[in-house]
Amino acid sequence: MRKIAGDAKNIRALLGSAKYGIDYFQREYRWQEKQIAELLTDLANKFFEDYEPADERSAVERYGHYFLGSIIISEKDGQKYLIDGQQRLTSLTLLLIFLYHRLEGAQQRGQLAELIFSQKYGKRSFNLNVPERDTYDHNPGLRRFLERTGFGFRAHGEYRRADIEERSALYLKLAEAIWDPAQLARDAAG
Repeated sequence: MRKIAGDAKNIRALLGSAKYGIDYFQREYRWQEKQIAELLTDLANKFFEDYEPADERSAVERYGHYFLGSIIISEKDGQKYLIDGQQRLTSLTLLLIFLYHRLEGAQQRGQLAELIFSQKYGKRSFNLNVPERDTYDHNPGLRRFLERTGFGFRAHGEYRRADIEERSALYLKLAEAIWDPAQLARDAAG
């Protein structure tokens, strides 16, 4: 019988240089602007419970923690797979990519990079390994979002991303479209 262990982990402990697969039976990424807005609002509210304008940056270490919910991970053939929490971790990864592109200092970017990417034999890849599926074809909400924001839409078969930089650029555009504070406030309220 396999052991089931429950451990509280922060995002760095969960994502830092770790690789997770998304098994074929997992549902596609389905979060819409509403869920992203709720997550960002929850994170901001938790942060501002402790934040004081005079705080040094290091004070964040003593701030209260936000409970993201259960993340269930299994291991098969030496590979870790997300069983529950895929939507939340994918959304957090998109947020981290957005922040990564906004940072100017190499040191700060490096600290975020290990939560997003890992490197093996000189090849960089995402820590969340999502197999290529018909994501765009079978997600009408994402399709409408892409059409509404002017990113255009192409069927998955036509949508070939050759490398990680091209995919990062798409995630950055998505994050920029979502990251409108006024819209976030409206979405959270309604």
